[in-house]
Amino acid sequence: MDQDAHPLGLELLRNLALSSLRKTETNDAYAFLINWFKRFPQFKSHDFYIAGESYAGHYVPQLAEVIFDYNGYGPIEQHINLKGFMDHSGIEGQQDNDPCASDYTTAYLNRPDVQAALHANLTNIPYPWSHCSNKISFWNDAPASILPIIKKLIQGGLRIWVFSDGRIPVTSTRLTLRKLGLRSIQEWTPWYTSHEVGGWTIFVAGHEVPTFAPKQALQIIRHFLANEKLPSTSI
Repeated sequence: MDQDAHPLGLELLRNLALSSLRKTETNDAYAFLINWFKRFPQFKSHDFYIAGESYAGHYVPQLAEVIFDYNGYGPIEQHINLKGFMDHSGIEGQQDNDPCASDYTTAYLNRPDVQAALHANLTNIPYPWSHCSNKISFWNDAPASILPIIKKLIQGGLRIWVFSDGRIPVTSTRLTLRKLGLRSIQEWTPWYTSHEVGGWTIFVAGHEVPTFAPKQALQIIRHFLANEKLPSTSI
């Protein structure tokens, strides 16, 4: 792997999203990145990738679009060397393999000391935080579909990988990608890890792939960054 292509972790951006980022939060995330690069200019010239899961199917493409657009007409000193992104298809599928995980995180993230450490809930909302919330019904500045953004960024030359897991089924991913109307250059095929099928989707994985299938997750990340196909034969 190219030593100059260090991916930067953006898990903090998960805290900005419920189902998709509004324009305000997307611009806030972009402002965070601009200031981050000012604070750590040694990473300015490195290839930049964004990756995420679950609702990342919404907020990762939206953030990538903002970076892409600003790179086109913004000042050169704010240019981010964005090369691509990798995330879920963003369509809800099967249930998580660990139904108790959300119970633990809900209790943890509603602790006042945890929220204070994360600088969260600064407005003291009158209801507890939860993984899924109907409160987003009042948002009216989020796109109805992410597909036009993905198509735009593909045409702009970004490299994009979309993956499935135990909750985001491969059938939904294939249906979603088919709507883009792109020309297929290779049929869908299984890929392998440790002499076993890693998946058409990522087998034996709950909703958070690195938690349930760390070996397969690392394999996907390495191949994505190296721009190599996943192995189509047993290794």
